[in-house]
Amino acid sequence: MILRTKATFSAQGAAFRPSLAHLPFSSFHDAGAIGVSGRYRGLPTPYGACDFDVPESENEPIRYLYRLVRPILSILKELGADSFSLHLTYYSDSGALGFSAAELKMISELECDMPIDLEIQNEK
Repeated sequence: MILRTKATFSAQGAAFRPSLAHLPFSSFHDAGAIGVSGRYRGLPTPYGACDFDVPESENEPIRYLYRLVRPILSILKELGADSFSLHLTYYSDSGALGFSAAELKMISELECDMPIDLEIQNEK
């Protein structure tokens, strides 16, 4: 059974400048910004990126992101984004995973890759 879900839509691009738009990002940085962690810590990042996180209380994370991102996808592209992903993490104790036809259509319209992580929660 799925216990909880974490979902994030991300956009990035070598010339992406998300700071030029006032959008409801969870986080963002422009191409060339000095990295604060990871591989580019203290160095200019070779790409700009932004994330839109789904609140944990949201019961339909794909629909939530679709409603948030689909209307602004063209703006993200105009700002230089050329790579998109919908990253899902499912925390589960067992079970199966599937998507409705409506969810598959929404994912397709977001023009994104979709990495999925599954974290098995063991009962203690």
